[in-house]
Amino acid sequence: MNSKKAEVVICFDYGTNKVGACIGETYTGACSPLDVLANNSGLYDAIKAVVKEWNPNLFLIGMPSKPTEGFKKSIKIFIHTLESQFQLRVEITNEDFTSMGISGEKKDSESAMLIFQDWFNLNYG
Repeated sequence: MNSKKAEVVICFDYGTNKVGACIGETYTGACSPLDVLANNSGLYDAIKAVVKEWNPNLFLIGMPSKPTEGFKKSIKIFIHTLESQFQLRVEITNEDFTSMGISGEKKDSESAMLIFQDWFNLNYG
């Protein structure tokens, strides 16, 4: 169990077309959705802008328990690129069931919020 300290977390719900994101903090567990990011050549520039705005301590990434081989390869590249470009800690957490029942324009960022909340409850709750 982690000690209760305030860290800023950017949580991602990674997808091969879109990446949902939210900003959270570990003292209260509060989180808010960020814009959904297109997973294209501008993805890391968009993440860089979010990092500049929020100055996070770590990245949190949701990972399904049974990803396809193609998805597993894609998300590993995403994780490696985050680590090398931003020199921030990256944590992986299970994201099973976080998208169920969510619909709408910000679905991916709302899923990121659920991923963060599940992770927060497991580690700080």
